[in-house]
Amino acid sequence: MQWVSVQVPTAEINQSLGEQNATIWSMHVLSLSLLTLLSLFFAGKLRNQWLFIANAKQQQEVLVAERTADLQKANDRLQHERDLVESVINQIRMHPSFDPAGQRILATSVDKTNGDMVLAMGRADGNHYFLVGDFTGHGLGAAVCGPLVSNIFYILVMKGEQPETILQEINQHLCDHLPPNLYLAGCLVEKEARTGRLTLWNFGLPELPIFKNGAHFGNIQSGMLPLGIMHDLELESYSVLYDSEEDMRIYLATDGIIETSTEEGEMFGEKRLLTTLEALITNRSQLNQILGVLEVFRGEKAQEDDITLVEISMPKLEEVGIR
Repeated sequence: MQWVSVQVPTAEINQSLGEQNATIWSMHVLSLSLLTLLSLFFAGKLRNQWLFIANAKQQQEVLVAERTADLQKANDRLQHERDLVESVINQIRMHPSFDPAGQRILATSVDKTNGDMVLAMGRADGNHYFLVGDFTGHGLGAAVCGPLVSNIFYILVMKGEQPETILQEINQHLCDHLPPNLYLAGCLVEKEARTGRLTLWNFGLPELPIFKNGAHFGNIQSGMLPLGIMHDLELESYSVLYDSEEDMRIYLATDGIIETSTEEGEMFGEKRLLTTLEALITNRSQLNQILGVLEVFRGEKAQEDDITLVEISMPKLEEVGIR
């Protein structure tokens, strides 16, 4: 066997490996430098973006604050004007001729102004006139119509006009001056001093309960359309004759009582109203006691409609019929 001697150039290999290592390290350094530069570049970009967003947010907050302040000022101005209008309307509604003749009245509204109205006035002949009305809706839209009706009512009663003329005149003015979706449900009552007759024109109110000696005796239904819907008004009245031997009461109520509802949508209804009125008569309670009953019934739900209840008391009822 022969041995072959091979001479390896160790120095050259080591030199080559060193050069390769140096190249690799140079590439690493270059890569790190590039990464650092890129990081600094994007960090600057991100910082600029963040500063831009922060500045935009600050400007937006300032703008929102300014707009909120402007809206608050506008709202305060509108509220002041609303309060002024409500004050004027309420002053107009407080007519100096208002005379309820001792009849009990309950009136409470959702807003400061009331879409319901109660007018009452006596004449020199001893007759007394009442008008209980309920305009559609509540608040300013409904309350602003009240002075028009009030003015017509008091002027015509003072002139001695017949109830039919009063109703026709009010209906004509409402049809001429109000939009179609705004009308008046109500009841006009004439209490005659000489004949002992009570005459009622129910134009759209819920049934009017009659109580005799504290017990429910019957109802007076609506026989007419609300005022302000049609120019040609067909009048229908109910007459009640009475004497002085027994206690009789008729209640005029707007729909705010029977339509009071719970959060589940259950309405107070006419049956509960009759039961409550009978209890009020038996216990000789004030009319405002019914507000507590309604509050308990509806629970946490707020009052949604104006509430008006007028009690017209008289001695004895002889008959009820259409005249």
